[in-house]
Amino acid sequence: MRVQWLGILMAVVLVWSGCRRPKGEEPTPTDNDVTTFKEDAIVQSETQFIVNYGVSEAQSNPNLINRVYGSSACPTLNITILDSVNGWPRKLTLDFGTTNCLGVDGKYRRGKIHIVYPSPWKMRKPGDTIHIYTDNYYVNDIRLKGNWYLSILDSVRIRIDALNIQLTFPNGSQAQWTNHRIRTFVSGYNTPYDRTDDVFTIEILQGSGGTTRFGTSYTIQTRSGNPLRLELGCPYLVTAGILEITPQGKLTRVIDYGNGTCDSLATISIGNWSTTVVIGP
Repeated sequence: MRVQWLGILMAVVLVWSGCRRPKGEEPTPTDNDVTTFKEDAIVQSETQFIVNYGVSEAQSNPNLINRVYGSSACPTLNITILDSVNGWPRKLTLDFGTTNCLGVDGKYRRGKIHIVYPSPWKMRKPGDTIHIYTDNYYVNDIRLKGNWYLSILDSVRIRIDALNIQLTFPNGSQAQWTNHRIRTFVSGYNTPYDRTDDVFTIEILQGSGGTTRFGTSYTIQTRSGNPLRLELGCPYLVTAGILEITPQGKLTRVIDYGNGTCDSLATISIGNWSTTVVIGP
């Protein structure tokens, strides 16, 4: 299947008060905060949505979007040819309008996403970079502002750099997010309209992290040798890999998604304490 980006939905459904913890191994009350999980998940999920468009063939034929991602009343797609002589680069604008529009994924969006392509997707080559940026863009009334760069490394690998993404919440509070990762296709590359056989790995690199709306900075990366394995045919998406999130001044939160089994279970560890949790699709 053609290269598509799926962001990682973090374990935001953790209900820490409802998890049974081994006696004597509880994190301190100030060290079980999951704000970093929740805010990182917001932008991870939306990055998935945005970059899916970025690596599609919509810059050549907007009608292809519905064949891959489903139909919706929004957005409308417009193509601007930036070089009238050569025909490329081109800018694809996804316009969700000025009032909230409900998408097929159940989220409300408004504003615009701009995607600049140096050449047709089918003619991509190592070194090509796709630039994505937003314009007064909101998802569920949270404003996302920033730049995403998709750099082609080879036929199966893309580096994705999300730089200084700013989230502004309805109450005016703000969070910052930066992320660097390598996404490698494992299988499903040759079936462009069947997403269910897509399998790829995600390696989140050093330098990724952010600052929550409450002022807590954190880092996030996959453990060396344990990239996240994403299988679109699995309703739980992530089937293997280890993710590490370290809030400033706190112990690292380790999320172990297992060894490749398609199930809803993950192990969460903080220091010497750990528990198994259910993470729904």
